[in-house]
Amino acid sequence: MFTPPPSPTPFRVAPPRSDVLPASEKCAFLTPGDHLNSLDSSSTLPDLEPISLSTEAKQRTARRTKWTILLVPTILLLITASTRYLSHPAAFDTLSGEIHESHEELPSLADWHLHKRHPQAQSSAATISFPTPTSSSTSSAASATASSTDQNLPTIPQSPPVLPTPFPRPLTAVNQNFSTLGCQNFFTNMTSSEPFLDCRPVSLLIKTSADFIQQAQTNLTALNTIIWGTCNTDTNADQCVANMDWFADSLKSSCSQELSNDNSLVTDTLIALQAYSLMRDAVCMADPSTNAYCYVEATHNINPSDLYFYQLPFGVKLPQSTKPSCSSCTKSLMSLYTQSLNISALSTTYEAAAQTANGACGAGYVQTTTVTNSATTVDLSLGALLGAFLMLVSFTVLS
Repeated sequence: MFTPPPSPTPFRVAPPRSDVLPASEKCAFLTPGDHLNSLDSSSTLPDLEPISLSTEAKQRTARRTKWTILLVPTILLLITASTRYLSHPAAFDTLSGEIHESHEELPSLADWHLHKRHPQAQSSAATISFPTPTSSSTSSAASATASSTDQNLPTIPQSPPVLPTPFPRPLTAVNQNFSTLGCQNFFTNMTSSEPFLDCRPVSLLIKTSADFIQQAQTNLTALNTIIWGTCNTDTNADQCVANMDWFADSLKSSCSQELSNDNSLVTDTLIALQAYSLMRDAVCMADPSTNAYCYVEATHNINPSDLYFYQLPFGVKLPQSTKPSCSSCTKSLMSLYTQSLNISALSTTYEAAAQTANGACGAGYVQTTTVTNSATTVDLSLGALLGAFLMLVSFTVLS
């Protein structure tokens, strides 16, 4: 009889050995009690490392904050100082020392009481009569040149000449046109006050004096004497500049309504007062080759174009037909203007005049404001590069 083979032995899985299992699998065989015991035994240890890292991070943040507080203001100061020095060299301050000294005298002007000096002017201020102008500034300049070319060019007097008496007064070739009594009183007191008349404001004489315009049209010798008188006032030049600045400030407050209404007489007077210092220097400029005043020389010239350049500080643009003679006087005059482009009226007329002069006399004859702007751009670029370098250094330190 056939006997079947014995049944195979059942397959048994050997229990896992804890000493050969990966650490990740060992926890699968922990009992709940073992798991709790492991947590209890290490419950205080995991907090030690985070606390240490948190403290170190806070210290690092504190260090960065401290360096930021120290470096950022320093960087900003260096950028500001470098840009200021590059765009405005210290030499400019030295050259303009005399101008700054004149402004130190301004506080003393607050003691002026023009109304008290001339009480009779207030009583008669209700009516002011000014002669009707016979011609505009441009036409007067042209006619002056036309009638003066046949005269000899007078030279600058070597000794004090006999000045006309009375000396030409401003605001005698314009019409009265005031909106308020306060502004009318101001003009009356100003035009009759010694601080105003003693300075012989040539910026106003050129535009508004009937005597000055008539002398320029008919007699170069008389004009030469008047120019000498405006350049050699008994009151020193610095004090006269301060006086005109005071009158300009007073005009703004006394004639605010007229300025708001764009009253031409008031606005032109304000512009002339602000341009006093510049125009005094301009008309007193001499041509060393002829020993004559450049202004008189321009008036003597048969071509009136050179005379038109003296109108730029008043906001009067050059006529399209202007053809400068390319003289050294015009070149020096335009160079003088570049130092006073902060005068708003001049800043609106200089650029076009410079282009006209360079177009007629060659590139580089006079400086254009574009050159100044380019230099400023370069200065700012250098300041930006310096700032970027300092920021890079600070970032390296902080990190």
